[in-house]
Amino acid sequence: LDGVESDRTLNTDEYLSALAIGMQVYGEAFLDQLLDARLTFDDPVFEQGVAYAIGQNRDPALVDRILALALSGDLGSRESLTIVQGQMNQSATRDQTWAWVQANFPAYLEVIPRQRKRASPALGASLCSEPERDALVALFDQYGDLAEGHERSLKQTVERIELCAALEAAKGAEVRAFFAGEL
Repeated sequence: LDGVESDRTLNTDEYLSALAIGMQVYGEAFLDQLLDARLTFDDPVFEQGVAYAIGQNRDPALVDRILALALSGDLGSRESLTIVQGQMNQSATRDQTWAWVQANFPAYLEVIPRQRKRASPALGASLCSEPERDALVALFDQYGDLAEGHERSLKQTVERIELCAALEAAKGAEVRAFFAGEL
C-alpha cells in the first residue's frame, strides 16, 4: 500500500501469510491492489496466493464483492474455489457466505474445478449446528445430481457438523467463559 514501507523482502515461506494479513488489515484498498497486481504477473503460484489472501477477508462489507468475483470468471477455477472456501472458514463471513452458497450453488459448481465438485459438501465443514447440517443435506438433496460422487464427502461433513454441535452443546459455554477470564 502507498505509504507503507518495508526494510526487507519476504521469502517464499512468508508471502502467503503476508498477503493474507495485508487483506485482513488493509481491506478493500489491499483487495484492489491484489487484483491490479495479478494482472501484472503471469504466475499461477501468485494467482493462487492472491486467491488465498482474498479468501482470508474478515470484513463482512466486502463479502458480496468477493463472492461476485469468485463467480465472475475473471479468476481460474482453483482460485474461485479457494476464495469461497476461505470465506466459509472465517467466522466473521461464514453466515453471509453460507447463505450465498445456498443461493448460488449451481453457479458455484460451474466455476470450480470439475474434479472438486464431488468434494463440495466439505464447504460446510465449518458449520456447527443441527439446522446448518439440515440445510447442507437439503442443498444436496436438491442439487446433488450436479456433484456426482458427493455422497462420501457429504456423510463426512455431516458427521463433522454433528460432532461440532455436540461439543458446542457440552462445552461451548465453559470454553467461552474460560477465554473471557471468567474461570
